[in-house]
Amino acid sequence: FTPVTFGNEMTRDSLVTVAIPEVDHGTYRTHADVSMLVRTRQNDGLIFYLGTIPNDPATPGARDTHILAELKNGELVIRLLLDGPEEIYTIRGPQLTDGIAHLLHVKRLGNELEVRVDSSVVLNATLVYGGDLQAHVLYLGGIPEEPANLSRVKRQLGVSNFTTTITRPHFKGTLQDIRVSNGSETRLIQPFPLTNVSSVVLPGFDFPGVVSNNVLEGTVSDNTCAPDPCLNGATCTVTWNDFECTCTVGYKGKVCDEREYCAIFQCPSGAECVNLDDGYECLAILTLNGLNSSLSFAPSFTHPPPALTKVLLTYRSQVGGTVMYAAGSDGSVWVSLYPGLITVYQANGSASTSASFSSNSTLDGDWHTLIISLHPTGLQVLLDNTTLLGTDIAVIIDFTSLVLNGEIMVGSSGRNSGGAGEMFRGCLGPSRIQGVLLPFFSQLDLINNTAQNQFLRMAEDETRVGCTLCYNEECTNGGFCSDPSEVYSCSCPAGFEGSLCQVNIDECINHQCLNNATCVDGINQYTCACQPGYTGEFCEEDINECASDPCQNGAQCTDRIGRFECHCLEEYVGVTCAELKVKNCSRSRCLNGATCNDVFNPLTGVADNYTCTCAFGYEGINCESAVDFCKLKNVDCHHGTCDLTYKDQGWECICDAGWEEPYCREETNECHSQPCYNGATCIDSHLDFTCKCPPTWQGKTCAEDVDECQTIFPCNHDGTCINLQGSFECECLDKFCGQTCLLNNPCLDKNCTNGECIYLCDEFVPNDTKFFCQCEDSWEGDFCSEESFSNNINLAIIVGCVVTLMLIIAIVGLTVFLMMAKKKRQTRGTYSPSRQEFYSPRVEMGNVMKPPPEERLI
Repeated sequence: FTPVTFGNEMTRDSLVTVAIPEVDHGTYRTHADVSMLVRTRQNDGLIFYLGTIPNDPATPGARDTHILAELKNGELVIRLLLDGPEEIYTIRGPQLTDGIAHLLHVKRLGNELEVRVDSSVVLNATLVYGGDLQAHVLYLGGIPEEPANLSRVKRQLGVSNFTTTITRPHFKGTLQDIRVSNGSETRLIQPFPLTNVSSVVLPGFDFPGVVSNNVLEGTVSDNTCAPDPCLNGATCTVTWNDFECTCTVGYKGKVCDEREYCAIFQCPSGAECVNLDDGYECLAILTLNGLNSSLSFAPSFTHPPPALTKVLLTYRSQVGGTVMYAAGSDGSVWVSLYPGLITVYQANGSASTSASFSSNSTLDGDWHTLIISLHPTGLQVLLDNTTLLGTDIAVIIDFTSLVLNGEIMVGSSGRNSGGAGEMFRGCLGPSRIQGVLLPFFSQLDLINNTAQNQFLRMAEDETRVGCTLCYNEECTNGGFCSDPSEVYSCSCPAGFEGSLCQVNIDECINHQCLNNATCVDGINQYTCACQPGYTGEFCEEDINECASDPCQNGAQCTDRIGRFECHCLEEYVGVTCAELKVKNCSRSRCLNGATCNDVFNPLTGVADNYTCTCAFGYEGINCESAVDFCKLKNVDCHHGTCDLTYKDQGWECICDAGWEEPYCREETNECHSQPCYNGATCIDSHLDFTCKCPPTWQGKTCAEDVDECQTIFPCNHDGTCINLQGSFECECLDKFCGQTCLLNNPCLDKNCTNGECIYLCDEFVPNDTKFFCQCEDSWEGDFCSEESFSNNINLAIIVGCVVTLMLIIAIVGLTVFLMMAKKKRQTRGTYSPSRQEFYSPRVEMGNVMKPPPEERLI
């Protein structure tokens, strides 16, 4: 349905009148149900009126009846006038003036009255006076009051001499979806009927005779920005029957008339900015360490209040101390916190007084607000808005004069700054004197603070913004602060306790050590030092000393408490029966290769003792101990360890890697083993060496070939590179030659007619390119162009010489053979002693005489 706007701009007489036909005057006598959507921002105004025409002259003497709903001072009021006096119901719950459309539903059924707002029942009452309702007219938004309106209403209703005594403000806002029902039939009031709704089924029938006066169709807002209500350069934006001001920087409020200093000035880190009427303040939390932390202040009051008597301190502590001190020429005051106690000490000349106020929560570690009133009528202390009882509450100082003309300190006492117990340890929140903040920041931090009354921070010692309750540097034995801003004590490792983890927990308090064992406390544990003869975690086990078979030589062992007894055989003695009664070398008691020597008793002639001649490196009665030559000779193996050898000098140095004997003082030269190959230079270093390789080799020992074909690409003019060990070779195209194909081939323009051109190219000699022709057989000359005949002649000469030489050798050999044969024939058959002696001086006797048989030795 179309909303209807009432009271737009300066209109004061917006009205919709519905004349109810006479046949329907009694339709709503016992059942009247009126509902509509109401939207307004105005606190006063008539919403609807259903009833008789007030003071209608057409029905003289008739009783007026009505049901109406109106807004009064922002509250919904329902009025009923039936057979008795008017009943008025003021409903304080719902807020209808917030500019939002709300569904209002007023229902009278018999003597019951029910009012709903947005489907919620806000009134359910039984009428005191019943009676019938005569519904002649329905007014929406107001009741006609002006003469012109009265004439119009009279014409509408067909009456004359019409007057009214009801005077109340007209409604300003919109009404929508207006319905009136008697329980069986619903009538719709549409000042601006819907069109083209033939396909829509409406919830009722329209009331005829609807007359509108100064109302607008739809939701129409006042131009609330004309004239512009926004100040200080703000921008006005119209909202429905209201406005919004977009303030410039530094202003706030509905019409931007309030200064917003915090939009211009910024507080230091860790502080919150709060606007004042004439400036701003920065609120923060401050940590005082109880050792050397303090602040001092001086007043800067343009318009000081007539009296300064109230101190407000917010704090958090478990230690306490002097939290505030103020002193002037005519007095001083201290405020100190102790466990369960707050003390206010005053001094004025020779007079002094100390007042104590008890509270169990003074130093419980939580945040508290402490208020101290130093009014001349008496001292008063409040902790968290609870008045504390105290002693000697007289006020002997002029606190106003003291503040304006003296010094104010927090965290310490000016009387004995730094004295034991005087410094406050804990955290301070925003604190004030007569409502004026004691700032934790200097004037350099608080730029252009224009507040007329303010305190200035003068001096500051070792304070910290933020709340720190636990200090890691104070924790001992591995403790730490798990949450320094919330937890006071250190988090301790297992085995320690105390606020600083300074106490080693004595685990022996509930120990379980048995058999007179001694408990030894440790860290998070304990051990039991057992008495002899017992073992186990709690010394609960009796040790069987015989379990290790300590008795020797067949002796019998008996277990005792903490010891054993051996019952020896006849020939043995000693605790473990290890000693013979008679000792000699028959039992070979000398050790480590020593020589045993029997010692004979001169009286008995029996060997009843012995001595040992020890091998090199051993000593002792039985040579059981090795001689420590390293210690004896104070051997210093500088980079190694001394070891016993039991030979030669008895010791040697076992050197660390990289050092050499005899005393491990000389560094090993790793280059002695010549680890570098291919002509590389070895450079020695500790435990290592470095090989400086030639350009064609690489690797740790220069044993790896450098593939020049892949690294320097040496071949020019499209030559093919072939890698060689330690070198490379270039296969050049026919046009080029040289080690890297850099030179032109000299054979290209040379013609060896009957031979092959051989070129010689050396790039290391400038312009050194040579060639020669290697001629075929029978050809000669520089270019093999001349035919040669000398070769055949030379070959014939050579062959002739060889044949002649072979003939001469054959003749000489034949001559020598013949002469030797002749001499042999001359001597055959003739004995010649001299010849026999020369050629055969020895006789092979083995072939002549048989040797005698060998003698056998028995």
